[in-house]
Amino acid sequence: MPKPNPETWTPPDWRVEDPRSGRFYSLRELPVRARAHADFEIPSVQSVVEEHALAVERGMIDQRGRVSDDCPEGQLSEVEALASNMAALRDCWVTDAGVWRLLEVLAGEPIRTDPFWNKWSRSPATRRLDGSTPKHDGLDPANYRGFTAANGPHSDTRGWITPIAAYGKREKAAAVVPYRGDRWLWDHGMSGDLLLHFGRLHFHSPGGIFRSSSPSGCTVAPLWLPEGKRANIHPVAKRALAGDTVRVPVEFRRSGTEKPYVRDVLITTGCSSEVVDIMSGEPSALDMPGVHHG
Repeated sequence: MPKPNPETWTPPDWRVEDPRSGRFYSLRELPVRARAHADFEIPSVQSVVEEHALAVERGMIDQRGRVSDDCPEGQLSEVEALASNMAALRDCWVTDAGVWRLLEVLAGEPIRTDPFWNKWSRSPATRRLDGSTPKHDGLDPANYRGFTAANGPHSDTRGWITPIAAYGKREKAAAVVPYRGDRWLWDHGMSGDLLLHFGRLHFHSPGGIFRSSSPSGCTVAPLWLPEGKRANIHPVAKRALAGDTVRVPVEFRRSGTEKPYVRDVLITTGCSSEVVDIMSGEPSALDMPGVHHG
C-alpha cells in the first residue's frame, strides 16, 4: 500500500476506495488485494476538508455532518465515506502542551505513553500509540507503559476512558475529557484521585485546518495516583489529595496565533472510592425540608 503523503496525516479509520470493487474501507479494514493495487490512492486531509465543504454547500451533508436524504443515490457511498473521514478528523484535536506540563508536574514524572498520538500531538510522551497496528492500539491497556496520559476521540469518550481508568488503579494515568456531566464521567472519570478543572481551553486543530478554537466546552482531567506510586508527586497534589481545593495559574497557547495566555486551574479530589447511590429505588433516604418526591 502506498504511504500517505508525508506532509499530511490520516487517522487509522480513514475511509478509502478500493479501486477494483468500488467499495469503501477504513485503512485498518482494507483487503490485502486492494493494498497491492498500484492505482490505490489515500485522500489527503486537505482534500477531504475541501470536498466536505463542497458537499455541505450542495446540500449532500448537513451542518451536523450527517448525510442528507437529498444525496444522489449514485454518490451515497462516496459521500458517506467523506462524512466519516471528516468526523474522524474532528476527533483529532490537539491538546495544548500546558495541559501535559501540569500533569507531569503534579505526577512527579514525565508522561511515557500517549495512547492516541497523531502527527500534531504536543504530548511529550516517548511511547506513541497511533492505532495503526494491534501493538499500537490505544484502547488496549496492555500497550500502556508508565505514566499514561490521553486525550482520546470525544465521539466515543466512554470507549476509551474505561481502559484508562482501569489502568489508573495500578499505575499513574490521566484523561483529558470534555465536561458535560455525562454518565461516563461519573462511572469512570470521577474515580480519579484528583480532578483538574480547566474551564474553556484553546485546543489546536489538526494541521491548523479548522478556524474554531475548541471542539467542546469546558475541559476536565481526572488524574489517577495509586497508593504506592505517590512518593514523588508534587506537594500541590498532596494538598489536593488531603482535601484542599487548590488553584494554580498555568500558561497555555491560543489556537492559530500561539499567543500565550494564563488560566487558573482548579485541582480537587476525585471520587477514588466507590460511589454509593442512596437515592435509587426508594423515594429518598434523606429527609430534606422543601424537597418533594412525586
